[in-house]
Amino acid sequence: MNSQKNNIIFLIGLPGSGKTHIGNLLSESMSWNFIDMDDHIEKYTKNTISDIFKNFGETHFRKIEFETLQNLKSLKKTIISTGGGCVVSDKNKSIIKNSGTVIWLKAEPETLHNRLNNKNQKNTRPLLGKNITLDKIINLSKERKNHYFIADLTINTDNKTTNAVKDEIIKFLRRNNIEY
Repeated sequence: MNSQKNNIIFLIGLPGSGKTHIGNLLSESMSWNFIDMDDHIEKYTKNTISDIFKNFGETHFRKIEFETLQNLKSLKKTIISTGGGCVVSDKNKSIIKNSGTVIWLKAEPETLHNRLNNKNQKNTRPLLGKNITLDKIINLSKERKNHYFIADLTINTDNKTTNAVKDEIIKFLRRNNIEY
């Protein structure tokens, strides 16, 4: 990990791992900007992620995702919550790894299933569909697991409060002389 990178923190992980929530907490604590890539893409395209998948397909969405990363990679003091599948693309992985500190928020499939089926969660997870089963999450976890190993830090979020996860990230940044 190069501490002289652009002072961007990329949060990666499966849907429901806490990327957006932790990103917001970090942003407040560190006085950095926060960007949720999916929200950013929705504003830019004026379409929901689900509509982009439905009307244009996953390939088109991944192209938009790559273009978005290209535009965001030179920002400073920014926390970026990536889409769950963002790191599946080698081009995206390269941008993320070379542009900032990468943190994998990891959780067991059962934890993700409980979180995603919480009635307060908005459903913008087109690859999981409306009926989010444990089997779908297990399969998605198996498919993507190896892509997340680009992380500079991996935090298992099972049985941890969001504040505990945030504090663990801040300690890591301090230990690695990443200024904020």
